Amino acid sequence: MIFLCLVLVFASWTVVAQTAAERSTPVEYIDLGKASLALVKIRSGTFLMGTNYVVRADDGWKPCSSCPPRNDVERPVHQVTITRDFWMGQIPVAQGQWQSVMASNPAYFQSSGPDAPVEQVTFQ
Repeated sequence: MIFLCLVLVFASWTVVAQTAAERSTPVEYIDLGKASLALVKIRSGTFLMGTNYVVRADDGWKPCSSCPPRNDVERPVHQVTITRDFWMGQIPVAQGQWQSVMASNPAYFQSSGPDAPVEQVTFQ
């Protein structure tokens, strides 16, 4: 299941509030009209990401020494550099938030309600 976290802030949205200055990670609240969205600032910098540990498991993620590795995309540990600060959604975008902006709800699990994460979204 894929959850969408909004990464870009469109110029037509306006910042309506900001958390207290003592927070180490600034949070901005974006007014979407009928909903709002909390964004956190991801600061530029360099860090290590990934693991050297190989996870071998069956299709149900039960450990299995003869099964193929399941975490190829997480290996090996590697250095990541973020060259510019950016803003990202603090929590997954809810179906209600998506619908208030896009006027549609692509979620398969619509019966979960407007506060459930939206899924079935692509970047294409």
